[in-house]
Amino acid sequence: MDGSSLGQLRTNEIALAGPWELREFVLSPDTGFLRPETVKLTPDIGFDGSATLADFVNQNEAAIVAEQHTVPDSFQGSPFLGGSSFNNLTAWTAPGILNNEARHKFSLNTCNGCHGAAETGTPFLHVNPRSLGSEATLSGFMTGINMPDPVTGELRFLNDLGRRNQDLKALVCEPAPTFAGASLNTCNGCHGAAETGTPFLHVNVRAPGNEGTLSGFMTGIEVPDPVTGAPRMLNDLARRNQDLKALVCAPVPGFAAAATAERPGAAASRSAFIRRGIGRVH
Repeated sequence: MDGSSLGQLRTNEIALAGPWELREFVLSPDTGFLRPETVKLTPDIGFDGSATLADFVNQNEAAIVAEQHTVPDSFQGSPFLGGSSFNNLTAWTAPGILNNEARHKFSLNTCNGCHGAAETGTPFLHVNPRSLGSEATLSGFMTGINMPDPVTGELRFLNDLGRRNQDLKALVCEPAPTFAGASLNTCNGCHGAAETGTPFLHVNVRAPGNEGTLSGFMTGIEVPDPVTGAPRMLNDLARRNQDLKALVCAPVPGFAAAATAERPGAAASRSAFIRRGIGRVH
């Protein structure tokens, strides 16, 4: 097994006797063989319900709530981390825990808490055995389930596949651009009656041979502000024209006034040309 990329090998077994027992093995750097390792984030089951567990959760509350905690091999001078995890289908609790959300996050991240009926509604298996040719069914914890908290009874919605989806998006996807206070720059604000007077389409469906008609927002319309009621003149084609001129048209020295002049009827011709072009594209 030399050169293996195996990080750890985790086993779940019930062949010899119940309950389910979860273990972890890693490759020994000396021999290359598997050797037993502690089960991460899971104390020895003897600490469930103890003052020691309450002390650990209270002292590490912020990290546990953020799910960035680790469970040390030893705590308060005694071995703490479990060598295996017996699944008794319960939740990790202890008198004296100050923040029940921290208790929940701690329990949820242990082997037996995650695979236990009390915390996640799971009778151990998150992916249930299947017959040949059938799909495996997933636990409610994976796909979405309301669970009463084992301490307070408060309902909590659990959906681990949804959480993983959000975590992956946060890791690999760039956030969508936002325009604080600018409803006009949102997709639904721009295409909405309240902000632009537009019943969605800015280029309306046309019959063959006809020109496409444009929304008032594109050609010019006065719309009351949806919050203040103050009238606002909107003309997006004119705005685009101004933006384009500012971008590409440099004034000719000595002809500043002439550069801004426009022959009579030019605006109407340009608008008709744009409508015909848009109509063909649409």
